[in-house]
Amino acid sequence: PKQSWLCAVLFGFLLLGLFTSGVLITLINRYQQERSSILDHTFESSQLLKRQESLLRREEDLVRREGELLKRERLLQLQESELRWKLQEFTRNLTELYDSNPVKYGKLFARLSEPEEPVEKEDKTVKKLPQLQLSLQSRSRSARRMIFSINPGRSGSGYLALLLDSAKNVKCFHEKKPSLVDFPEVMRKGLEATKHLRQHKLSAILTDLTEKPFTDPNHVYCDSSHMFVKAWADVVLDHFFDPAQAGKWEVDVIVLRRYLPLTLRSYMRLNIWEPNLELDEYPGGEYSLNHRNVAITPPYAPNNEQDKVDLALGYIIDFEAQAKKFREKYPQVRIHEVRLEQIQSMEGVLKLFDDLGLEVTEETEKLLNKPYNLKFEPDSVEMKTPQPLGIYYNRVKLFEQKYKQRGLELPPLPHMSLVSWCEGYVAEDQHGGMCPDPEIEWTEDLEIPFNILPDVKPQNPRQNNQDDFWKDS
Repeated sequence: PKQSWLCAVLFGFLLLGLFTSGVLITLINRYQQERSSILDHTFESSQLLKRQESLLRREEDLVRREGELLKRERLLQLQESELRWKLQEFTRNLTELYDSNPVKYGKLFARLSEPEEPVEKEDKTVKKLPQLQLSLQSRSRSARRMIFSINPGRSGSGYLALLLDSAKNVKCFHEKKPSLVDFPEVMRKGLEATKHLRQHKLSAILTDLTEKPFTDPNHVYCDSSHMFVKAWADVVLDHFFDPAQAGKWEVDVIVLRRYLPLTLRSYMRLNIWEPNLELDEYPGGEYSLNHRNVAITPPYAPNNEQDKVDLALGYIIDFEAQAKKFREKYPQVRIHEVRLEQIQSMEGVLKLFDDLGLEVTEETEKLLNKPYNLKFEPDSVEMKTPQPLGIYYNRVKLFEQKYKQRGLELPPLPHMSLVSWCEGYVAEDQHGGMCPDPEIEWTEDLEIPFNILPDVKPQNPRQNNQDDFWKDS
């Protein structure tokens, strides 16, 4: 019995050993499989990382090549613009050469205009010169066109828009929305700091250009707005004069002036300049000379020491400085100086349209000498009754005296003279057909109705020159 019991025990240990060995072998096999799987995944991951790195290097290479292509494209555009300019210069030189001696250079022009045909007689070459000029001009005048205006408002910009809109192949807006283009923010921070806020004006114009009638490349885009030079000229022109757009656009800007006392009288009918209004509370498109982020002309006194007349005068006169700054910044723009009085006659309209290369239509003559955009605030019989121009002329002269007494400079005021059409109008007249009328005599005693005087209460802190805008100036 003892031997049987021992045999049974040994047999049990044997079975347990076999079972344990089987389990161990199974675990080892699973471990090896897991390890093999992990190694495979690790290898695949390393391969994927290598591929990803390779793709990133390719992407960087493509971005670099794209940058090089963009640089080449801009270089080609600049070269194209330079060649276009040289072509125009070549045209002028050819014309001068021909004019100097048509007989001597006739054969040369004939070969340039039609090289495949032999020239037999010199009289035929005279007829071929205009064909050559026309061909060269058509290639140099392939750019699309835009027209804008610089004016302080109340100067006939609405009337100008109607006149230009009546021309053939021109669509002209008057203060097309968006018109203010975040100008109150410009007064507080300046043009450069708000450029990103004003891009929506450019987007609006680009959208307009994708719609009729501007889908026709011969149609001229035009907007006559006093906000152009104040709020969005830089945003729009920096885009259209970018090297990528070289030679694609031509821009004309009309500097529109009206007899200054008339402009001042028109503005006195509007409640815009309040002498006691805080400078950061101006809500619209006008500013004062104490808004130093916008105005160029220096103010002669702090904000609350000027009445409504002087605040308005400073704004109107500052547009002369704004126009000068614009000329210097954008020399490629064609500038046309125009008086409102000039375009109230057909002769003046014809001269302006001739300068702009526009054609009049039957609608143009119907627009002459009609009042547009009349505004009266406050709505009173006295305000609707025109006041004598002499009192507004007086205030301009007094304003000039204040600057002279303080040793400050004002820009020239070409619109301080009354003008009318000279008899026997000649297009090439140096005054543009306009002759000055005798100046009005003035005194210092006349007062302007509905003027607003500044608040001179002692508790007003701005009386102590604590106005931040004034101190900055």
